Amino acid sequence: MTSTAPGEIHTTSPNSLEGTFYVGQDRRGYVISITTNTTIPSFDLASAILAYDKESDLTGRTSVTGNVGGDLKISLEHNMTITGTFTAGGVDPPCGLAGSGRWYLRAEQEV
Repeated sequence: MTSTAPGEIHTTSPNSLEGTFYVGQDRRGYVISITTNTTIPSFDLASAILAYDKESDLTGRTSVTGNVGGDLKISLEHNMTITGTFTAGGVDPPCGLAGSGRWYLRAEQEV
């Protein structure tokens, strides 16, 4: 059964993104740090949703593909997705992204 977690995602440099998502009733903060193979225009999406099957999948490294424009859709391993819609503007022109990411639990060691 798919679960969802609210969060945010933003660029940290021309080829990297970082997102934080709050999982479970105690809102554990899982962070994904993504490095892309291409340059991505700067953006900050304050209302993103992570869809995942098991919390245990939010560990280690993952491959990343997706696109960003008026909407954001990123696909990760284990059938996970990060989605969201920009309230103003977004990224124009839209662009694709591919690369890798690493999950870790906020304020703790990498998992």
